[in-house]
Amino acid sequence: LIYGEDEHLEMFKRLEIAIDTVFDGREDLLLKDVIFASDPIYYDSLKRIDYAKKELIRLKAFLKSVKPFVIEFTGIPRTGKTTTINNLSDFFKKGGFNTQIVEEFTTSKYFKDTFMRQIEGLNPEDRDILIIEEVTKQIERARQTDAEIVLVDRGINDRQIWNYRRYMLDELSKDRYTYLRDKYKDKSKELIDALVITYTDYLTSLKRDYLNSLALERRRFLNSQNINKYNEYLQSLNSLFNESVDNIFMIDTTNINNRDTSLLVAESIIPLIRKRYLDDINKQFK
Repeated sequence: LIYGEDEHLEMFKRLEIAIDTVFDGREDLLLKDVIFASDPIYYDSLKRIDYAKKELIRLKAFLKSVKPFVIEFTGIPRTGKTTTINNLSDFFKKGGFNTQIVEEFTTSKYFKDTFMRQIEGLNPEDRDILIIEEVTKQIERARQTDAEIVLVDRGINDRQIWNYRRYMLDELSKDRYTYLRDKYKDKSKELIDALVITYTDYLTSLKRDYLNSLALERRRFLNSQNINKYNEYLQSLNSLFNESVDNIFMIDTTNINNRDTSLLVAESIIPLIRKRYLDDINKQFK
């Protein structure tokens, strides 16, 4: 509203006070003048998503019940995936939303201590089938709680990538792969509202891993063959993802940091939740 105008004019000062009053009081000058003094552009971006979150809170108040909004994250390591999940969880929790994270299954304590013993001795094909079944059950259980936002770290669509990898390595028969692909495509359509895919090139991923840790030992998974193949599979399965999820966001994080990745995802997801709430309000009051 004040673009190209003198923001110090009295009328614009009064406008700023009015806007701040609508959105829960005056602006916190400590944030504006101290914390974000060196980065006002980022602060303005945070204010925009904060205002949008407050609108979601007001819309949610009209609803008798709130269906969980489920966001699955997948992508190669060191692309900001886990950081973004944690940032979004904190963002929504601080706004009073019931938020739940479904942790990455194959790195979870349950998987290592219990599930691995249950599938010990099975061939890779049968083992992968049991893993995707368990991942699906965890998402279904999360949807049956009082959670309003569910953040899934490597869920159904991520397992589709690994099944495709098995298929390309001749470790999964064509018939079994096709059966699993079609079955879990439908399950994803039923359970997942948005899919966020973060990716970068092999060297960027490897540099981030070494520069953010103390260990110099050679990485087991982070090599050019694995990362390049994973990125290739992401592209090959693009049509499958479009059939499996209504909303897909593929984000190349090569030239952006974790903070800006989180912001970009939040700016993409909030309008989807807003639309969900408005649609549900319209149905409720028809």
